[in-house]
Amino acid sequence: FRLGDTVFGAEACRFRITWPVRSGVARRMLQYVTRVPRRYSELIQELEKSNVLLEGSFQDLDQTSRELLRSKTELEKSLGEVQYLKTYLESILENVNAAIIVVNHEGKIESVNRETERTTGYSREEMIGKGMVDFINVFVQPRDQEPFINFLQGLGEGRRRDSFEIPFKTKSGEVRYGLFNTAVIERGGQELANVIVLGMDITRMKSLEQQVLQSEKLASLGSLTAGIAHELNSPLTTISVDAESLKSAVGEGERAKVKRILEAVDRIRVLARDLTTYARFDPEVREWVDLNNLIRQALIILHYEVRKGNFELRLKLSQEHPRVFGNASNLEQVVINLILNSIHAMQGRKGKIEVVTSILPEGMIELKVEDEGVGIPPEDLGRIFDPFFSTKDGGTGLGLSNVIRVVDEHKGQIKVESTPGKGTTFLVRFPGKDIESVT
Repeated sequence: FRLGDTVFGAEACRFRITWPVRSGVARRMLQYVTRVPRRYSELIQELEKSNVLLEGSFQDLDQTSRELLRSKTELEKSLGEVQYLKTYLESILENVNAAIIVVNHEGKIESVNRETERTTGYSREEMIGKGMVDFINVFVQPRDQEPFINFLQGLGEGRRRDSFEIPFKTKSGEVRYGLFNTAVIERGGQELANVIVLGMDITRMKSLEQQVLQSEKLASLGSLTAGIAHELNSPLTTISVDAESLKSAVGEGERAKVKRILEAVDRIRVLARDLTTYARFDPEVREWVDLNNLIRQALIILHYEVRKGNFELRLKLSQEHPRVFGNASNLEQVVINLILNSIHAMQGRKGKIEVVTSILPEGMIELKVEDEGVGIPPEDLGRIFDPFFSTKDGGTGLGLSNVIRVVDEHKGQIKVESTPGKGTTFLVRFPGKDIESVT
């Protein structure tokens, strides 16, 4: 406050005022002067307390900030590990040698891997989002659709089943064999979340199994046919000689009967000859055989069959002179039987038969005999190599059976592709370099 020309502050008021206070103004001034320092001191104390609280809060915030930063770093590390694991698993699933189809709880295809595209011929875009049942109707053969669908429905109901084999059809229409299994992913331990369908293309394995079974059957039949052929030849000779004698001893009317007897004997002789050829196999006599020369020799033998046909025969023989290490006589029978089979398949129709030889990059020697004949029905395709199976009138059913036996003995491979009404292709491959692998 101001007293005359003198200004008094709070510090200047720490003395006792002794003059008499005679006016209300002076009294009020005195009250104000004594109250200000006390209020100021209280404010200072409150500010100091607030400062202490603020410092504590700042420390807490700093600690919280450090903890959040540490948590952020750990979270980023965990997310990185999760992302790596996710990428790692996706890479495994994408490159694994098995078809994988993930089906969600609604029965729709959620994802597929690269092997699924390769095996089925369908792209991801054509499969993802489609109903699994709808896809099965296209992918699986009609007679096998119901068991497959019932199997998937059984998974949703908690039933389990071991892996199973079924044929399936690719986008191109090719029928192959698959081994399928499934895994169920549950949510909360009970609710079905996804079904994973695992499949492997076992077409090659099935083919090898059939070849092994075929070889076992042929091995057992080999010794049997040799005995049958030997037992047939002796009585046939007797019948033939006696029938020829009867021709001059009987009248004109009976000669027709004798002629039928002799024709029947000839048919049996053909069968006996085929049985002998089937049983005769000498794997010990082996040498390097020029496949082109075998084909030329076979065509000399089949000269009459080729001339009477109404087809065009084309030869496309490799200029590299492909050679096979094996028995020349048996290999020649392979060539003869394959070409003869194509000639019979033409059934007098126009078209062409093409015989091709080549050396493949991996060293295999390939023989291809392709015709534009009647083709082979799908239901017969798996039986054409069975002994005594034939669709030709008068056929013994031993020609192709002998072919697969010789090919098998020479460590070769044979494949047949046929479309009814369009023709058939036989592909035969032999080892052409590594002699030890053959012997």
